[in-house]
Amino acid sequence: MGDATSLQGGTLLLTPLATSNGGIIGNAQGPLTVGGYDYRTLGSQVSKNFVTSGRVPNGLILNSEISGELINGQTIRISLRESDFTTITRMSNQINSLPILNGNVNAIDGTTVEINVPQGLNSGELMALISQVENLDVQVEPQAKVVINERTGTIVVGGNVQILPAVISHGGLEINIQRQVVVPQPAPFTILPPRIAETATIDAKEEIIPAAPLEVAEGTTVDDIANALNLLEVKPRDLIAIFQALKEAGVLQGELIIQ
Repeated sequence: MGDATSLQGGTLLLTPLATSNGGIIGNAQGPLTVGGYDYRTLGSQVSKNFVTSGRVPNGLILNSEISGELINGQTIRISLRESDFTTITRMSNQINSLPILNGNVNAIDGTTVEINVPQGLNSGELMALISQVENLDVQVEPQAKVVINERTGTIVVGGNVQILPAVISHGGLEINIQRQVVVPQPAPFTILPPRIAETATIDAKEEIIPAAPLEVAEGTTVDDIANALNLLEVKPRDLIAIFQALKEAGVLQGELIIQ
């Protein structure tokens, strides 16, 4: 609470979730996961990642019902979580292959497929139709995405990500500040008590890494990209900065998502 320096081991108290118009639709509560640690004692500190932000997995309980209809008139709409025209076309073709539908399936956009339900189906037959649609196998097109979590230093590269040839030079600056506590003794034959004084030693070290070519041939896999990046011999947090620079330079062929 207040001036807390770490959320490690903390719990989110009951917190209302409001919409933009002020309506309360649910409450969040539960233990936090911070993905790191921070221990301090007697002026010394050992830490990893950031412990002032965290997540509450599955911590929301909805109080308001989300209204929706399974069937709107004589149509059923199925929506993808991620828009993709290739996947939606494959899904539309697979659903059209069901004999009962007789080709009454249309892909509206990159996210939605509309199914025209045949006339005269009772509720049992309708549930059986939805079950058949649900169990169809559709080949999903991998997303070209790179997801970066700066809080934990995690990087996940999707299967369709490509990197064009580039030259990278990256150096790190490391500053160490060591706190020291000394107790100067008073001069002999005096009545002054010992006093506590603090000093600090500052050491700055800059790591110089020569420019390295990043060459990845066409038709590469994620393993090829990982091997090329491993040749740079940099830490995960330095790799995050490199990915951001690659995206700005137009070398990273994929979507960059920073959490």
